[in-house]
Amino acid sequence: MFALLALYLLSAMCIAQAVMTLLLNKGEICPGQRGRLHKTLPWLVFAWLGVIPVFPIALLPLIALAVFSFYARTDKTRDKGPMTWLWLSNASAFVVLTYSFTLQTVPMALLTLFGGAILGSIMIHCLMIQARSRLQAFHQILPLSGIVLAIAAIFALLWELTLNGFTTASSLMGVIVILVSLVIGLLMWSSHILLHKTFHKNTILCALCLIVTSLSCQSWLLSS
Repeated sequence: MFALLALYLLSAMCIAQAVMTLLLNKGEICPGQRGRLHKTLPWLVFAWLGVIPVFPIALLPLIALAVFSFYARTDKTRDKGPMTWLWLSNASAFVVLTYSFTLQTVPMALLTLFGGAILGSIMIHCLMIQARSRLQAFHQILPLSGIVLAIAAIFALLWELTLNGFTTASSLMGVIVILVSLVIGLLMWSSHILLHKTFHKNTILCALCLIVTSLSCQSWLLSS
Protein backbone atom coordinates (compact mmCIF):
# COMPACT_ATOMS: atom_id res chain seq x y z
CA MET A 1 0.00 0.00 0.00
CA PHE A 2 2.76 2.44 0.94
CA ALA A 3 4.59 1.71 -2.32
CA LEU A 4 1.52 2.67 -4.34
CA LEU A 5 1.04 5.84 -2.31
CA ALA A 6 4.66 6.71 -3.05
CA LEU A 7 3.93 6.33 -6.77
CA TYR A 8 1.02 8.75 -6.48
CA LEU A 9 3.20 11.19 -4.55
CA LEU A 10 5.97 10.88 -7.14
CA SER A 11 3.60 11.89 -9.94
CA ALA A 12 2.18 14.64 -7.75
CA MET A 13 5.61 16.11 -7.08
CA CYS A 14 6.49 16.16 -10.78
CA ILE A 15 3.29 18.07 -11.57
CA ALA A 16 3.62 20.42 -8.61
CA GLN A 17 7.21 21.32 -9.47
CA ALA A 18 6.35 21.81 -13.14
CA VAL A 19 3.61 24.29 -12.23
CA MET A 20 5.87 26.03 -9.70
CA THR A 21 8.57 26.38 -12.36
CA LEU A 22 5.99 27.86 -14.75
CA LEU A 23 4.87 30.34 -12.10
CA LEU A 24 8.40 31.50 -11.31
CA ASN A 25 9.47 31.75 -14.95
CA LYS A 26 6.39 32.89 -16.86
CA GLY A 27 4.01 34.17 -14.23
CA GLU A 28 3.47 37.92 -14.27
CA ILE A 29 4.03 38.29 -10.54
CA CYS A 30 5.42 41.07 -8.42
CA PRO A 31 8.57 40.63 -6.31
CA GLY A 32 6.48 40.16 -3.18
CA GLN A 33 4.52 37.28 -4.71
CA ARG A 34 7.72 35.67 -5.95
CA GLY A 35 9.19 35.85 -2.46
CA ARG A 36 6.06 34.28 -0.93
CA LEU A 37 6.16 31.46 -3.50
CA HIS A 38 9.80 30.84 -2.58
CA LYS A 39 8.74 30.46 1.05
CA THR A 40 6.42 27.56 0.13
CA LEU A 41 9.23 25.51 -1.45
CA PRO A 42 10.18 23.72 1.82
CA TRP A 43 6.76 22.04 1.72
CA LEU A 44 7.70 20.44 -1.60
CA VAL A 45 11.09 19.43 -0.21
CA PHE A 46 9.37 17.77 2.75
CA ALA A 47 6.91 15.94 0.46
CA TRP A 48 9.79 14.29 -1.42
CA LEU A 49 10.66 12.44 1.79
CA GLY A 50 7.60 10.26 1.25
CA VAL A 51 8.99 9.02 -2.07
CA ILE A 52 12.55 8.20 -1.02
CA PRO A 53 11.79 4.99 0.98
CA VAL A 54 10.41 3.39 -2.21
CA PHE A 55 12.64 5.16 -4.74
CA PRO A 56 15.96 6.10 -3.13
CA ILE A 57 16.98 7.74 -6.41
CA ALA A 58 14.38 10.43 -5.59
CA LEU A 59 17.06 11.85 -3.31
CA LEU A 60 18.45 13.60 -6.42
CA PRO A 61 15.43 15.85 -7.12
CA LEU A 62 15.05 16.42 -3.36
CA ILE A 63 18.63 17.67 -2.99
CA ALA A 64 18.41 19.87 -6.08
CA LEU A 65 15.12 21.38 -4.91
CA ALA A 66 16.52 21.87 -1.41
CA VAL A 67 19.52 23.76 -2.82
CA PHE A 68 17.24 25.96 -4.91
CA SER A 69 14.97 26.54 -1.91
CA PHE A 70 17.95 27.45 0.29
CA TYR A 71 19.50 29.93 -2.12
CA ALA A 72 16.31 31.46 -3.52
CA ARG A 73 15.68 34.93 -2.14
CA THR A 74 12.50 35.16 -0.08
CA ASP A 75 12.35 38.90 0.41
CA LYS A 76 10.93 41.39 -2.07
CA THR A 77 13.29 40.93 -4.97
CA ARG A 78 13.09 40.16 -8.65
CA ASP A 79 15.89 37.62 -8.37
CA LYS A 80 14.64 34.18 -9.35
CA GLY A 81 17.30 32.30 -7.50
CA PRO A 82 19.60 29.67 -9.05
CA MET A 83 17.05 28.34 -11.56
CA THR A 84 19.53 25.75 -12.81
CA TRP A 85 18.96 23.79 -9.60
CA LEU A 86 15.19 23.89 -10.08
CA TRP A 87 15.50 22.66 -13.66
CA LEU A 88 17.86 19.93 -12.47
CA SER A 89 15.33 18.87 -9.88
CA ASN A 90 12.57 18.76 -12.49
CA ALA A 91 14.68 16.72 -14.91
CA SER A 92 15.74 14.16 -12.30
CA ALA A 93 12.14 13.91 -11.05
CA PHE A 94 11.00 13.14 -14.60
CA VAL A 95 13.65 10.42 -14.88
CA VAL A 96 12.47 8.82 -11.63
CA LEU A 97 8.84 9.01 -12.79
CA THR A 98 9.69 7.42 -16.14
CA TYR A 99 11.58 4.63 -14.37
CA SER A 100 8.57 3.97 -12.11
CA PHE A 101 6.38 3.42 -15.17
CA THR A 102 8.59 0.53 -16.29
CA LEU A 103 7.72 -1.28 -13.04
CA GLN A 104 3.96 -1.08 -13.55
CA THR A 105 1.31 -2.40 -15.89
CA VAL A 106 -0.11 0.08 -18.41
CA PRO A 107 -3.38 0.74 -16.51
CA MET A 108 -1.49 1.12 -13.21
CA ALA A 109 0.98 3.52 -14.79
CA LEU A 110 -1.90 5.60 -16.15
CA LEU A 111 -3.71 5.46 -12.82
CA THR A 112 -0.71 6.63 -10.81
CA LEU A 113 -0.01 9.32 -13.40
CA PHE A 114 -3.56 10.74 -13.48
CA GLY A 115 -4.20 10.25 -9.76
CA GLY A 116 -0.87 11.80 -8.86
CA ALA A 117 -1.52 14.69 -11.22
CA ILE A 118 -4.77 15.45 -9.37
CA LEU A 119 -2.90 15.43 -6.06
CA GLY A 120 -0.09 17.57 -7.45
CA SER A 121 -2.53 20.11 -8.90
CA ILE A 122 -4.38 20.63 -5.64
CA MET A 123 -1.12 20.67 -3.67
CA ILE A 124 0.26 23.52 -5.78
CA HIS A 125 -3.12 25.28 -5.57
CA CYS A 126 -2.89 25.18 -1.76
CA LEU A 127 0.64 26.60 -1.92
CA MET A 128 -0.50 29.36 -4.28
CA ILE A 129 -3.26 30.29 -1.86
CA GLN A 130 -0.79 30.30 1.02
CA ALA A 131 1.46 32.58 -1.05
CA ARG A 132 -1.54 34.83 -1.80
CA SER A 133 -0.89 34.54 -5.52
CA ARG A 134 -2.97 36.83 -7.71
CA LEU A 135 -2.68 34.69 -10.83
CA GLN A 136 -6.43 34.20 -11.07
CA ALA A 137 -6.26 32.03 -14.17
CA PHE A 138 -4.57 29.23 -12.21
CA HIS A 139 -7.35 29.29 -9.61
CA GLN A 140 -9.67 28.34 -12.47
CA ILE A 141 -7.41 26.08 -14.50
CA LEU A 142 -6.17 23.83 -11.69
CA PRO A 143 -9.62 22.71 -10.40
CA LEU A 144 -10.94 22.20 -13.93
CA SER A 145 -7.88 20.18 -14.89
CA GLY A 146 -8.47 18.10 -11.75
CA ILE A 147 -11.94 17.16 -13.01
CA VAL A 148 -10.58 16.11 -16.41
CA LEU A 149 -7.79 14.10 -14.78
CA ALA A 150 -10.29 12.44 -12.43
CA ILE A 151 -12.34 11.16 -15.37
CA ALA A 152 -9.21 9.68 -16.93
CA ALA A 153 -8.14 8.20 -13.57
CA ILE A 154 -11.52 6.51 -13.10
CA PHE A 155 -11.24 4.79 -16.49
CA ALA A 156 -7.70 3.66 -15.63
CA LEU A 157 -8.92 2.33 -12.26
CA LEU A 158 -11.74 0.36 -13.89
CA TRP A 159 -9.25 -1.03 -16.41
CA GLU A 160 -6.92 -2.20 -13.64
CA LEU A 161 -9.79 -3.68 -11.61
CA THR A 162 -11.06 -5.55 -14.66
CA LEU A 163 -7.64 -7.05 -15.36
CA ASN A 164 -7.28 -8.23 -11.76
CA GLY A 165 -10.85 -9.48 -11.36
CA PHE A 166 -11.88 -7.47 -8.31
CA THR A 167 -15.49 -8.62 -7.97
CA THR A 168 -15.93 -9.23 -4.23
CA ALA A 169 -18.31 -7.23 -2.05
CA SER A 170 -15.40 -5.63 -0.18
CA SER A 171 -13.89 -4.53 -3.48
CA LEU A 172 -17.18 -2.97 -4.51
CA MET A 173 -17.42 -1.10 -1.23
CA GLY A 174 -13.85 0.12 -1.69
CA VAL A 175 -14.65 1.43 -5.17
CA ILE A 176 -17.70 3.27 -3.79
CA VAL A 177 -15.60 4.95 -1.09
CA ILE A 178 -12.96 5.88 -3.69
CA LEU A 179 -15.48 7.45 -6.06
CA VAL A 180 -17.56 9.23 -3.40
CA SER A 181 -14.55 10.82 -1.69
CA LEU A 182 -13.06 11.81 -5.05
CA VAL A 183 -16.27 13.37 -6.36
CA ILE A 184 -16.96 15.29 -3.14
CA GLY A 185 -13.36 16.46 -3.05
CA LEU A 186 -13.53 17.71 -6.63
CA LEU A 187 -16.83 19.49 -5.99
CA MET A 188 -15.36 21.25 -2.97
CA TRP A 189 -12.22 22.13 -4.90
CA SER A 190 -14.18 23.69 -7.77
CA SER A 191 -17.00 25.14 -5.65
CA HIS A 192 -15.73 28.70 -6.11
CA ILE A 193 -16.12 28.23 -9.88
CA LEU A 194 -19.52 26.55 -9.69
CA LEU A 195 -20.93 29.09 -7.23
CA HIS A 196 -19.09 32.10 -8.69
CA LYS A 197 -17.64 32.94 -5.29
CA THR A 198 -14.21 33.60 -3.85
CA PHE A 199 -12.32 30.45 -2.95
CA HIS A 200 -11.55 29.70 0.70
CA LYS A 201 -8.35 28.11 1.93
CA ASN A 202 -10.14 25.78 4.37
CA THR A 203 -12.40 24.48 1.60
CA ILE A 204 -9.42 23.64 -0.60
CA LEU A 205 -7.67 21.93 2.32
CA CYS A 206 -10.76 19.80 2.98
CA ALA A 207 -10.82 18.89 -0.71
CA LEU A 208 -7.15 17.91 -0.46
CA CYS A 209 -7.92 15.62 2.49
CA LEU A 210 -10.75 13.93 0.56
CA ILE A 211 -8.55 13.38 -2.49
CA VAL A 212 -5.81 11.91 -0.30
CA THR A 213 -8.46 9.63 1.24
CA SER A 214 -9.52 8.50 -2.23
CA LEU A 215 -5.95 7.75 -3.27
CA SER A 216 -5.29 5.92 0.02
CA CYS A 217 -8.35 3.74 -0.54
CA GLN A 218 -7.17 3.02 -4.07
CA SER A 219 -3.78 1.98 -2.71
CA TRP A 220 -5.40 -0.31 -0.13
CA LEU A 221 -7.75 -1.88 -2.67
CA LEU A 222 -5.13 -2.50 -5.32
CA SER A 223 -2.57 -3.78 -2.80
CA SER A 224 -4.94 -6.21 -1.09
